[in-house]
Amino acid sequence: AYLTVIIFLFWTLYPLYFFILKSFQTPATYYELLPLPRQPTLEHYLAIFTTEPVKAGGVVVGTLTGTASTSMPPLYNLINSVVVAVGSTALSVALGLFAAYSFSRYRFRGSENFAFWILSIRMLPPMATIIPIFFLMVFLQLTDTYPALIIAHTVTILPFFIWMMRSFFLDIPREIEEAAVVDGCSRIEAFVRVILPLSTPAILSTAIFCMIFSWTEFPFALVLT
Repeated sequence: AYLTVIIFLFWTLYPLYFFILKSFQTPATYYELLPLPRQPTLEHYLAIFTTEPVKAGGVVVGTLTGTASTSMPPLYNLINSVVVAVGSTALSVALGLFAAYSFSRYRFRGSENFAFWILSIRMLPPMATIIPIFFLMVFLQLTDTYPALIIAHTVTILPFFIWMMRSFFLDIPREIEEAAVVDGCSRIEAFVRVILPLSTPAILSTAIFCMIFSWTEFPFALVLT
């Protein structure tokens, strides 16, 4: 059993060890299969925090193109991605929770069709809406801004969040809310004090998927910024 675990750990962790090892090597020693770097260097990590070209072993490693023309360090681009992903996810959670709860608890004429229509927005390819959204952002003077990408990403991931949370809310018995109302809670208080704590794992898991969708989305970022 221990041998099996050791083999599995080696199979799983060796790629990570390989990446870390290469990050401390100079370009001249990239292809050397050594247990430890022969000439360890920190230039690759310094390149993340600087806009100046950083050289390791005589080779420029501080820019994405290999030249000194890059105006922003990779860390700046990473921060942009974090802001957009977190912002669009937070907005989707704030709006989607109430929408999903309404669809799961209230029935009105065409409610099922309306819920499916929201899901169908997710089926629409982003490239089909990217040009109209671009002209809308130009009209609103939001191009090259965080709100432009956050709004565009929210439009694409909000239907997914609503549909997923609607399914989770449907699995929670109505009797729990009714008991809270009998004890003196309003519908909003019952939602905040009872439903949200019970659905916290579902909210977190769905929010993670939404953040991944926003993080990996590229066409909107390419066109709007």
